[in-house]
Amino acid sequence: MSASEPSLSRTSSEDGWFKTTHWTVILAAREKDGIAAREALASLCSTYWYPLYAFIRRRGSSPQEAEDLTQEFFFRFLERHSLGNVQPAAGKFRSFLLACLKNFLANERERAQAQRRGGGHAPVPLDSGDAETRYSLEPADTRTPDAVFERRWAFAVLERAMRREAGALREIAGISSRRRRQCFPGGSGSQAWSQRGRH
Repeated sequence: MSASEPSLSRTSSEDGWFKTTHWTVILAAREKDGIAAREALASLCSTYWYPLYAFIRRRGSSPQEAEDLTQEFFFRFLERHSLGNVQPAAGKFRSFLLACLKNFLANERERAQAQRRGGGHAPVPLDSGDAETRYSLEPADTRTPDAVFERRWAFAVLERAMRREAGALREIAGISSRRRRQCFPGGSGSQAWSQRGRH
């Protein structure tokens, strides 16, 4: 992953989103314990879930099979602590993840066995309910599965940033409303002035 690849998190600088790299999130997710590690891991999984799903669908899997394969891929990726094998100097994280997925799919085809889940590990919560709906609404595309993955990844990062920005704007609006009520307990500023003029 290059230093210019956008982050899932906002930095402390005033420049806002897309300042840091995913490597801070990836390195945090490598830790086996702690809230920050679990949050970073959940963030990575939720960001990459749909692009990986779309890649698998693009290669001809049914919706249910693609969902199962995506879930199984994440299970095995996490079970094998694959994040410990990736280094910032090696290149883009998404390229590493896609190579891992391709190897996984090749192994799955060779084995042709039923998917296994669980193993005593708590699953990472992922919102996969609308994946097939989203996939079916996408326009016909002649791009390769790799190109679709890259595009879906970029959209996922943008969608996540826009949701966070919208949340920040709602928070600012809420603070502004509370301050206005504190300054003008009788209502809005104009109401308070008009009430004073009557007395």
